[in-house]
Amino acid sequence: MSFLSVHLGGAPDFAKVEASDLRAFLASRRLDGIGNASAARELSAVRTFLRFAGGDEAVPRLKGPRVKKGLPRPISPDEAIALAEDVADQARLPWIGARCFERRTVMKNKITTILNKYILVFILLWFFIPTKSFGQSIGAPILYAPNNGAVATYICANSSFFANAAVQFNYTGIVAGSQFVVELSDNLGSFATATQLGVPTVIGASPGKIFFNWPTTIASDLYRLRVRCITTAITGSNSPSFAGYYKLFNSSFYINNKASSVNICGSGSFTLSVDNPTVTDPSPISFPSLKYKWYRNSILIPGQIL
Repeated sequence: MSFLSVHLGGAPDFAKVEASDLRAFLASRRLDGIGNASAARELSAVRTFLRFAGGDEAVPRLKGPRVKKGLPRPISPDEAIALAEDVADQARLPWIGARCFERRTVMKNKITTILNKYILVFILLWFFIPTKSFGQSIGAPILYAPNNGAVATYICANSSFFANAAVQFNYTGIVAGSQFVVELSDNLGSFATATQLGVPTVIGASPGKIFFNWPTTIASDLYRLRVRCITTAITGSNSPSFAGYYKLFNSSFYINNKASSVNICGSGSFTLSVDNPTVTDPSPISFPSLKYKWYRNSILIPGQIL
């Protein structure tokens, strides 16, 4: 009544309420934040009041808000059994009660059997299928030099120095005897195309340690390491970035048949070339991927990195 008084500007005549007035009322209630179900209930109450006040002719024809019908909610197993027991207790004839009681017993046994099957399946999954669960984690690996056990912050390796290495890492929530691997990022620190270092290693307890060899192709300042458990498919945290370089050749060598000096007269030229390896003198020529920096009087010759 208060809404109609404001909406119509005076005392309402219930026999003259139109569908537009009801729509205005619903719009006002929408602004108050009610939903479809509440709006439908209020519209039904208003129609009932108008029918009481002015008869069926006083009720405008208006389609109410659409209310989404939900699915019926299932009852619990205990409620289903209790319902069968109530029917058996209220039966007029003894044989009807006995029939309902028998059905209640069968229903109870079926429900118990189904629950037991689900419990058994859950137990089997829990004990025999390795899955990732809460509390399982692998920490960032720490890089060590195996020859002296020192923590390494960068890698400068060759065939006789630091060619192999080790990482140590902590983990929690992973069963003893799981297999772990070490992975190396690409030269930009991304693990999208990670390289596995070494072979899978069985770890009995935390902290774990894995030994591996460095690839001879490493050459970047942005490498990172991580440890992955292949038994439970858990990937650990990334290590900080570090520089890693592998020297394929790390010995003195000769050029121009061991020439110690060269005299160039006027505008003449002279070709410098690296000597081939011998039994006693190794040579970087054996490694075609290497490049050379050329110096003259101990000063780098610009543009001559070949």
